[in-house]
Amino acid sequence: MREQPGPPKALDPTVVTKLLDAAHHTGDLRDALVLEILAFSGMRASEVAAIHLEDLECGLRTTWVSIVGKGCQRRRVPLPKRVGSILQRYLDARAAQEGTRPTQGSLLVGERGALTRSTINRIVTRVATCAHLTEAQRAAVPPHAFRHTVVTQLVRKRDLVTAADLLGRDRYIVGTNQGQ
Repeated sequence: MREQPGPPKALDPTVVTKLLDAAHHTGDLRDALVLEILAFSGMRASEVAAIHLEDLECGLRTTWVSIVGKGCQRRRVPLPKRVGSILQRYLDARAAQEGTRPTQGSLLVGERGALTRSTINRIVTRVATCAHLTEAQRAAVPPHAFRHTVVTQLVRKRDLVTAADLLGRDRYIVGTNQGQ
């Protein structure tokens, strides 16, 4: 009989800090933006890859992203000011490269067009390698670990409703996991 996996693991805060620092030192602002979105939103890698410029609502303190998650569930996810600032710098860099500031289409692009979930996985793996993490720490850093980290932080603050909303799990019932 196969052993059941344990509960999802949240990343240690020092590991998140090392990853974000490394992302900002790769020389690629897009990599930093990907890691920042993952670290502060609780979004899945596929959801991050699917962000379109039309999905963004940039405010003074918060940038909101409208996304469609699993089960075609639409939700709005807040990104803190620091992520919004990096996003604006990334768009400015794209404008300098493309000749005009993009207003529609995919937010995150590479040489061949929009990023995919696989590309985001590779970015996280590359940044984890640059972050001088131990081999065990690197193995524990798939993009989905950021999602568990965000929800763990929210639940520790006893804000289960916000955690469920942020993750698109409106069917969660306190004390059960019927929304899975």
